[in-house]
Amino acid sequence: MAGAGPDQDTPEDLHNGRQISDLNQDRGELDDDTPDSLGTRLARLRRAVGDGLRGLSRGIERVRGTLDKQDAEPDGWIGRLRVGAHSIANGVRRCATRLAERGLELREAAHATRDQLEISESRRREVETELEGREVEMDRRMTH
Repeated sequence: MAGAGPDQDTPEDLHNGRQISDLNQDRGELDDDTPDSLGTRLARLRRAVGDGLRGLSRGIERVRGTLDKQDAEPDGWIGRLRVGAHSIANGVRRCATRLAERGLELREAAHATRDQLEISESRRREVETELEGREVEMDRRMTH
């Protein structure tokens, strides 16, 4: 937790050999004989969390400022990274477009092949029916 002074806790101090329901000894937290009120303890906790969040916010702003500064420079590593990412994205976009076009071509070819197969199957059935008719007629002639 942020803040300077004697009230500073480290993660190692939090349990310090006590039960998990206990917080920290020497600070008037739960199960301690120090007569701090609940309001005092909550205020201290709120202050520590606020200090931590303010420190985190300052750190984020420093990182953001650094990134914005580098981002403004076209020769910086972020600029080069952006150019590379755009190049990759354009390549992927071209490949995806080509795949979509090829998929359409293949669907059209599949429909044409299916139509040809149906025509061929229809002709085959006609020829088979005609051949079966001829066989039946030949069998009649031979048996008479």
